[in-house]
Amino acid sequence: GTALEWIYSGDLIGAEELTQKGFANHQLAAEELLPKAYEIARRITQHSQVAIALSRQMMYRNASLPHPQSAHEVDSLAIFYASQSSGKEGVSAFLEKRPPEFVDKASTDMPPFYPWW
Repeated sequence: GTALEWIYSGDLIGAEELTQKGFANHQLAAEELLPKAYEIARRITQHSQVAIALSRQMMYRNASLPHPQSAHEVDSLAIFYASQSSGKEGVSAFLEKRPPEFVDKASTDMPPFYPWW
């Protein structure tokens, strides 16, 4: 596809083309960069630290697992453990029409299967 063509050709690819092809989400002027980065960071920090950390690790690690079943097992464990604390708070907050108050920390509250999958 497009990525292979870019790699093989060695061509320089501009921001407009990267955005059009979906390899970049935004095309910004220099003065817009930090405000956009802070906006995205604020959105991310509204979610559970554990859920974000697990999602990031699954994106990096699951693709290298030897079989798709292995990735499915990790996903299933993540869903189960997320339903225990962060998931309950997220559902409660949604039903009560209030912002969630996630208290779990990525530094101390990762599920027991992490990072040894």
